[in-house]
Amino acid sequence: MATFAEAGIPRLQSWEVQEVVQNYCKDGTPIWVHLSIVPVADARGWFTHWVSVQRDVTQEVQRERRDRTRRELLEMAAAGRPVDDLLNGLCRLIRLDLGDLIVTAWLRDGHLLTMRASVNSDSDAVRASAHEGVAQVDLRRDDGVSATVIRTRQPVLVGDIRSEQVTLHRGARAALLASGLHAMWTLPVLSSRADEQPLGVFTVFSREPRTPTPAELAALQDLTGLASLLIERALAQTRMQRLAMYDSLTGLPNRALYLEYLTQALNRSSHTGERLAVGLLDLNRFKIINDTLGHSAGDELLQQVAQRLRRTFRPSDVIARMGGDEFTLILPFTSEAGVFRRGLEKLLTTCFQTPFRVKEQELFVTASLGLALTPEHGTDAETLLSAADLAMYRAKRTGGGAVVFDPAAAALQPGRVSLETDLYHALDRGELELHYQPLFRAGTRELVGAEALCRWRHPRLGMVSPAEFIPLAENTGLILPIGAWVLNEACRQLAQWRTRHPDLQVGVNLSPRQFWNPQLVQSVQAALTTHGLPGSCVVLEITESVLMNVPDAEATLRHLRALGIRLSLDDFGTGYSSLSYLNRFPLTALKIDRSFLQGVTGDPHGTPEKVIRAVMLLAHALNMQVTTEGIETPEHADFIEEVGGDILQGYLLGRPVPADQFRLPD
Repeated sequence: MATFAEAGIPRLQSWEVQEVVQNYCKDGTPIWVHLSIVPVADARGWFTHWVSVQRDVTQEVQRERRDRTRRELLEMAAAGRPVDDLLNGLCRLIRLDLGDLIVTAWLRDGHLLTMRASVNSDSDAVRASAHEGVAQVDLRRDDGVSATVIRTRQPVLVGDIRSEQVTLHRGARAALLASGLHAMWTLPVLSSRADEQPLGVFTVFSREPRTPTPAELAALQDLTGLASLLIERALAQTRMQRLAMYDSLTGLPNRALYLEYLTQALNRSSHTGERLAVGLLDLNRFKIINDTLGHSAGDELLQQVAQRLRRTFRPSDVIARMGGDEFTLILPFTSEAGVFRRGLEKLLTTCFQTPFRVKEQELFVTASLGLALTPEHGTDAETLLSAADLAMYRAKRTGGGAVVFDPAAAALQPGRVSLETDLYHALDRGELELHYQPLFRAGTRELVGAEALCRWRHPRLGMVSPAEFIPLAENTGLILPIGAWVLNEACRQLAQWRTRHPDLQVGVNLSPRQFWNPQLVQSVQAALTTHGLPGSCVVLEITESVLMNVPDAEATLRHLRALGIRLSLDDFGTGYSSLSYLNRFPLTALKIDRSFLQGVTGDPHGTPEKVIRAVMLLAHALNMQVTTEGIETPEHADFIEEVGGDILQGYLLGRPVPADQFRLPD
């Protein structure tokens, strides 16, 4: 080898090369080394040779890789990445500790255990074996290793798959041996709840018959613990994302998802010329059914209606539930408008001609459907829904059926115009009143306060449903004076009650429209000052739409918190329910919507039970109080108390009543 001088390299300043590179041991094992190359000069200053020093840094490199992969996994979990992405990342992390071994992740869904991720250094032998039918295990009928691990919650370490003493899933032994795999070690991914079955398993395969070393076993157990945390978080987030886009009672798309579908359909129709009908369907006499048979009967009826609508309409039609007994539809059509409407009339007749059976009773229900058509009635979601709403109102006045929006008829709708006019005068005439539904501390059932609910006692129509006049107040702007009156009246009544019970609180709902009022904070402060109340005894309940749609909502909420006001997120879980809201906004409490309780059966593995538990854990971890509304049975109350709920509200404990009928403790 030529020296630097012989190669004609001139004298240079001293230099040194340091780098981490991969090298190999004498037996061919790959290692990472820190390579340092230092040139050596002769007396004349010419570089004649160099000294190379290699230091084994394999463990440091692996540790750094593990730490980096862990950070990436945590970032993926925080970003809400799908559970399969997390499982693949966990498999890669395990391989960093175990080297040239095959790692697979299996996830349990009910009684099925399915392989969802695998990582190895060669061809994916395990995934190939899926063609042999071994990538899914039915835990009800299988006695193999994976089923045993799920059942016992203990690892099973098989040193030699060929051993006949080991029971494997049907077809697994032959498939694995054919792929050159001779050992398998299976560890459970345990749930945080001791009474729940494991979330899944990790199985590691070796091409050599052997059991894991103590270090390998410790690494596996450590990483399955991390897997438990990440998988539970991902599954809970998936459930909550579904709840954010689907109605929890009927399983239909909710308002948010419907509007997304409608926007997509309108964009598509603007390019293709496809015509759409936007439908708003409302059940007739639903309030009577709800009031006479109870909310649970009403919910059961809504579920049956949803099922029939899905069966009646085409798969290409979109059916969603907007709330209450109101359903929305997106119906593509090609026929003439009159023919299309008559066809829908027949569909409605078919859908509702057979009685519904609820609470052992037959109920004959009809529906009113309002339709707005593109492009003649509008080309954007807001205009079309408004037109469909007016058409639906006309359908209800004419006895039901399907009515297409008529701009001329909509210009004068006596019923709607009359009600709007009456609402303008309702406050001045003293027709509005507050009813109070009691709130009780879970466990002791001690009265802690009440939620104030606005009611309208119309001189001619009697009690007008809040579902009818509150949206009307929102649309006309009357919600601002009405909302200010509600807050002031609730504070006045609370001040009177607190002379006897100084610890009581009152909850007041704030509408999104009120948040656009720049005087909101001043009006709240004025109500507190007028009645001599501390801010801490008032809970203002807000909806997610406030957080989503009001630009300066955060600043307003912080000003309210500065007054001592407590802030509760109402109907949590029925909209987007973004976790970022809980972190970003100064909320002190959240209210679980009553619809979640309808599915509670007492089954510890039931989805509603799991979701409620998850919400409780999340809220309490953020130091937030949880109110659960819709407590209608002793089982509901017992379950909420068992999972750590704070405040109970519902018909079981007390219905909304006027102030003079509200029962205070002796």
